[in-house]
Amino acid sequence: MTEGYLVACALDGQPHVRPDSRSAGNLVHRLPGPWRARKFEGLTIHVSPSTELRQIGRTIIIGQIFGDLAVLQRADLHPDLLVAHCWGNYLALHMSGSGRPAWLLRAPLGHLPVYTAAVPGRLWISSHVPELAAARARRPQIEWSFVANHLTFLHLKTAQTGLVGIEELLGGQWLDFAVKPARRTMAWSPGMFVRTDTEIADFADASRGLAGSIDEAVRCLAGDGRVLLELSGGLDSSIIAAALARCEAQAQAVSLSTGSAESDERVYAQVAADSALIALTLREVGISNLVGPARSREARPGLPVILGAADAVLAQEGKAQAITAFFSGAGGDCVFATPNAAGAAADAAIRSGWAARSTWRTIEAIARYHNASVWSVAGRAWQLARGASDPGSWPRTRGYLADTVPLPDAPLHPWLAETSSMLPGKRDHVHAILASLAHVDGYPRHAIAPTRFPLLSQPVVETALRIPSWLWVEGGQDRAVARAAFANRLPDLIRDRRSKGALDGYALAAIEQQAEALMSVLLDGHLARQGLLDLARVKSALRERARRADPRTHLLLPLIDTESWLRAWLGEP
Repeated sequence: MTEGYLVACALDGQPHVRPDSRSAGNLVHRLPGPWRARKFEGLTIHVSPSTELRQIGRTIIIGQIFGDLAVLQRADLHPDLLVAHCWGNYLALHMSGSGRPAWLLRAPLGHLPVYTAAVPGRLWISSHVPELAAARARRPQIEWSFVANHLTFLHLKTAQTGLVGIEELLGGQWLDFAVKPARRTMAWSPGMFVRTDTEIADFADASRGLAGSIDEAVRCLAGDGRVLLELSGGLDSSIIAAALARCEAQAQAVSLSTGSAESDERVYAQVAADSALIALTLREVGISNLVGPARSREARPGLPVILGAADAVLAQEGKAQAITAFFSGAGGDCVFATPNAAGAAADAAIRSGWAARSTWRTIEAIARYHNASVWSVAGRAWQLARGASDPGSWPRTRGYLADTVPLPDAPLHPWLAETSSMLPGKRDHVHAILASLAHVDGYPRHAIAPTRFPLLSQPVVETALRIPSWLWVEGGQDRAVARAAFANRLPDLIRDRRSKGALDGYALAAIEQQAEALMSVLLDGHLARQGLLDLARVKSALRERARRADPRTHLLLPLIDTESWLRAWLGEP
């Protein structure tokens, strides 16, 4: 049984939440398992059987919390103090001296969702969007401005959701109930950890600090439960396996193969599992169904439809093994600052000057990694250092939106307001982490157990942000600090691996095999009926043979995901 909660909070001085058809008890009655309930002044909380609920001092914690919990005893506890001492996947509600809610905080980088919906006299807060939609006592309505934003600014998740009247509280944000209406404020952001006074400038110190933070995150998140690691044999998931080897948890692993050579990493996965003394199950994954509705109703398009078959296999394994959590190395490429341009060289030049040996060592390292010339990397670094790119902006694409649809301005995200003043490489690092956070929700397998993402946890991300961008490419290696951090705990085959499994061929095959059905779904679907699509371009892309290097083919995937999500809420058009 997965994690979940529903909170009904009285507003405007109402003494309690009156029972009616939209009471918390009635809304959770249809969910599996006997949900537990606790009542406070103006507050009713329901949690699923597997969700932790405790009160320490005046603070109520829903979910996992780690760190210096003694700070929770303080009557004057402030969100800034809480995030400085604790971390996890939690929602914190602090009560005032009168016994009513004073503020609500979502854990920084916490993966327990926090959605809110306000109705007269009441604020609903939940991890489950369908129950929140039902609490509004209206038929769910699609926020079509969100849909245009979602297709224009790929991989950017903000507080806006795809449903009218429902918002998301982002990780590190808190609601201050002392002001009316409640005000959103950031208690945590990446900018706190990219300052020179917090920098870990020495490579050896950086690798030791990173190893320690990963071990702490994995140990705390796993506890003594039964966990199932999705193990590809790549560097990131293999690091998680090595960390699990030192934990009390009962860990097992599963490696998935789609049958294509480019995605077959079973040899690497077996080597990593053997090294960590973890039992490994090998499973084949068939082609995902791209034309049906999404398997769960989410606040926005969640799990990419192309991964549906893999998600179903993981759910089967998780259920069969009665696990308490899935574990994933997702986000590692982003947190470990895999270089995609010359940003690290620009950072080194800005910090140390163009004449510095350290600058040219970084330029040479990036050139070696990308198999490019030193002068091409230096030229790009020069442009970045001079501010030739648009700092802080998020990439915008028209994709398959009709020419009559005006491209929206970038939706607001509090992190983006900070990145314009960062060094170019560190800005890319923060943007990559932000993009990875758009892909941790909406997995149907979460009906079995939650997924833990140790590499996207607060201790690991804070450590990674403090490491200068040029250290991550030391010696011409990507993720160099992470490789060094686990150098003695990974097999040579894994530590020195440069190749990476890919799903490009799998995705292209799925689109080709289902092109005719997709033609009907997309050309006669909800997006088309809203006038959002250039139907001629969609038809042309589906009729042509899918090619690996053609961006038009890959841009079909978010279109398919969005139509699938719409059908989950609206049914067949």
